[in-house]
Amino acid sequence: MPKIVFVVPPVNTEEIWGELAEEGSILPPLGISILASLTRNNGFDTKIIDFLAEKNDFNSAVNRVLDENPDYLGITSTTDMVCSSIKFTQAIKKRNKAIITLLGGPHISAVPIETMKEFDCFDFGFIGESEDTLIEFLKAHKSKRDISDIKGLVIRKSGEVVYTGVQQSVADMDRIPLPAWDLLPDITRYYKPAVINYKREPVTSFVTSRGCVGQCIFCDTSVFGHRPRAFSSGYVIRAIEHLNREYGIKEICFRDENFVAFRRRLVEVCQNIIDKKLDISWSCNSRINLADPDTLRLMKKAGCWQISYGIESGSQRVLDILKKGINIQQIKDTIKRTREAGIYTKGYFMIANPTETKEDIQMTRRLMLEIGLNDMVLEYFTPYPGIPIYKEMENYGKFNSDWKNFNTFSVNFMPYGLTQSYLKRQFKLFYRDFYFRQRIIFEYIIRLGSFMKICALLTKFIKFLIAK
Repeated sequence: MPKIVFVVPPVNTEEIWGELAEEGSILPPLGISILASLTRNNGFDTKIIDFLAEKNDFNSAVNRVLDENPDYLGITSTTDMVCSSIKFTQAIKKRNKAIITLLGGPHISAVPIETMKEFDCFDFGFIGESEDTLIEFLKAHKSKRDISDIKGLVIRKSGEVVYTGVQQSVADMDRIPLPAWDLLPDITRYYKPAVINYKREPVTSFVTSRGCVGQCIFCDTSVFGHRPRAFSSGYVIRAIEHLNREYGIKEICFRDENFVAFRRRLVEVCQNIIDKKLDISWSCNSRINLADPDTLRLMKKAGCWQISYGIESGSQRVLDILKKGINIQQIKDTIKRTREAGIYTKGYFMIANPTETKEDIQMTRRLMLEIGLNDMVLEYFTPYPGIPIYKEMENYGKFNSDWKNFNTFSVNFMPYGLTQSYLKRQFKLFYRDFYFRQRIIFEYIIRLGSFMKICALLTKFIKFLIAK
């Protein structure tokens, strides 16, 4: 029986979260967990090793994979993890060239030819949604059939790197199996969102849809595209019940781009949670212009305690540049409606946006402080490969295109007229001004309910603020 091992490579967390590494989330790798379910169901000996969650050092991680001696090694990687993935795969191939290495995920989906040309440690690349592509590939490769007509692959053929064409995205989402949570390290022990992102334990994350209709210039849609698709309400409830029954999960962070977009399904999910009396609390993401009062009240009744909104900027001019499709008044109204429904609000903001000025940044700061948010996350605009204006970035500012510098909590793009020192100073001032307020501190005391947790969080936060 052919053996495939899926891995999350060992990564320095500063590569992903920059200065906020100590408070970063470690979440279950749902993508490879779904692929592992599929390969196991199709008769392949399947294993997952998450070196990021287990915090293995580099050499022991390499040795562990070599000890497994798989026929196939599957790696998924974002751009902020790709340098670690490359280094790890090179070490594996150096000691055992017979292992067939497979790379999928957002980075190679955005820059497939470039990645495969530059790094020969990867034998095959998988572009976009890989459920169908992977199974077709493994069956063909096992029987030594030609793979060049399988869509969604990047292969090496006659000395050239060749893309075989677009694989159709999964239309019937319910045919995808539940993730192989049982193949991961204990999900209640090794995985946890940042402390500000949950109220109850054990807690985990789940994604129930793919695709986004938004046209935001900072989003890479190379994997899932712009056509939204979702698991049915029955599938979502089955997943919740499974997590609750098998792992004792009490809270779920739904990490869909826009959980509220599928309104009919959302109502069905909420009503099922209520009717079945499921002991679950949850949070989710939503676009600003989708949350209506009736839906918000139902979500609250069904256990939703927090909604995160992508606000990005307090400058209407910048919002229009970003193609957010929202306006300042909508932001204010939605935050107010959500709070009136008894649901906490979190706002996502960005600075260092293309064409942004110091005045724009201060407008964002004022909006952030005025609209009554309970939480916020500030990030830097990061021009990941695959975003709509990636090839135009030098028109807007100074841009360090080295992949190892890519994460949204470090400056790698500076709009003309702004400096790195100014941006870094504003970054810390935003966090200081938002969280060092009496209302926010009092809310956290109530939410965390633990003196030790509060002290630990405060210590990390002060360390972040005073760091150079």
